[in-house]
Amino acid sequence: MRRLLPLLLLAGLANAAETYLVAAGVDQYDRPDISALKYAVADVRAVADAFRAGGVPDRNIQVFTSDQADRFALPTKSNLLAALQDVRERAVGDDTLVFMFSGHGMQKGDEPYLLTVDSNRELLEDTALPMRLVNEALRGFQAKHVLFVIDACRNDPNPGRANADARLDDSFAKGVRPRFTGTAGKPVPAAALLLACDVGQRAYEWPAEGHGAFTTYLLRGLAGEAKAEDGTVPVSRLAGYVVREVSAWAERARKAQTPRYEPPGDVDFVLLRAPDRPAPTPPAASAGVPAGWPDYLAKWREQMPKGLQYRVRARDGMPQVLIPAGEFLMGSPEGQGQDDERPQRRVYVSAFWMDQHEVTAGQYRRFCQAAGKPIPGGNPDDTHPVVNVSWDDADAYAEWVGGSLPLEAQWEKAARGGLAGMAYPWGNDWDAAQANSGAGGATPVGSYAPNGYGLFDMAGNAWEWCLDWYDEGWYGKMPDRDPCNRTEATTRVARGGSWDNEAALLGAGARGSNAPDYRGDYGGFRCAEAP
Repeated sequence: MRRLLPLLLLAGLANAAETYLVAAGVDQYDRPDISALKYAVADVRAVADAFRAGGVPDRNIQVFTSDQADRFALPTKSNLLAALQDVRERAVGDDTLVFMFSGHGMQKGDEPYLLTVDSNRELLEDTALPMRLVNEALRGFQAKHVLFVIDACRNDPNPGRANADARLDDSFAKGVRPRFTGTAGKPVPAAALLLACDVGQRAYEWPAEGHGAFTTYLLRGLAGEAKAEDGTVPVSRLAGYVVREVSAWAERARKAQTPRYEPPGDVDFVLLRAPDRPAPTPPAASAGVPAGWPDYLAKWREQMPKGLQYRVRARDGMPQVLIPAGEFLMGSPEGQGQDDERPQRRVYVSAFWMDQHEVTAGQYRRFCQAAGKPIPGGNPDDTHPVVNVSWDDADAYAEWVGGSLPLEAQWEKAARGGLAGMAYPWGNDWDAAQANSGAGGATPVGSYAPNGYGLFDMAGNAWEWCLDWYDEGWYGKMPDRDPCNRTEATTRVARGGSWDNEAALLGAGARGSNAPDYRGDYGGFRCAEAP
């Protein structure tokens, strides 16, 4: 028996199903008439790492990116076809092929093309990769399962329009489906398609994550968020997770993006085994704020609430706090506040990152320089909250850093700092030493003590734009989970009051509003982001 056991084990391993990955990412094209992308290369490399972490061996992973010096590692038409043919010859039985492309796509007639690094838009047939050839390269594929992951609807490929929408066309979506025909005695592989967005939509980038929003959640799903009870990640669970989470992110970010999944009939198959991860360790009570926390808040370092998660956003150096998910009482009770703050409602808000202070004039100036926008006047120095910004200005900045303006419900939960039912961010009694009210102008961020969530200036200093449209009677009809008024009106919600307001407008439940194009020297903003 001792001599037979190794042979039996080897036989079992030889018959074990394997996963193969062919991934191509193109950021920079050879020809200047095709606009560059930011995160295509990072996306496919991270996905390859996720497959490795899930137990897929290096011999089964082929990655082609536009920044390679080795010409055989570039995402060219010939290299990709050769890689697919290699998998066709190696994959058998219950094996799975995953083909991922991240870059530009184009349609010519009825033929969809993936724009490889050396593509010439005038010579698509000769230089780009038609999906017809992808399917032909897999003709005779003997394994059972195939998944195509296509993120080719990002930015407009025309030069100078790198930020313009490139929306998914229905013909392109139909044309990138895996198509197989059976061979004698062989079943047709079960083929699935996962697109980064649906028809008429664009796949958005998420600068704060360094990936597209689609890939961000694809990675989280592969890492275990989409795993089954046995620890494996089946394609159906991964696709369902990605569709749900990207759609929710897009709604929070005021965008339209719903990944499109076309399942392999009534068949399901496993892509990998989610890596074992240790249970997260709660932050130690003495953990404090992270490295990189700005020097201008140093005096508050020891007073920051313990047990919370902190980070610093790379794009603009903004310190942030993770506001935990949960219910809170939104609005004001009878006898407190104004009529539009009632009826008071118990509302559930999902976890989110909140900027610790209002966006400063210095941070906004760097955004203007990067975006080619005029720098607003009336800002005394870089340490003060930026003012004289419209709702559209604030929304553009939020998108630039990879977040959004906070929902009104998010803002109020954050302002209350975990203190249920309190009139102000610090308690029930007005305290002029806790906020900038009537000071004759804005003061530098961090001039007043933080609230229970470690947030500064949630009362006074500058009114802060929120994502919602303003509706006086909103509380009587809003949903009880992550409410946001998206019905267009004449004004947008602003919260928190300013240096020009008295206590009545600085309560945690006080609501303000203004026309989206309004700019004033008491109006600013801060951003929120999904975790």
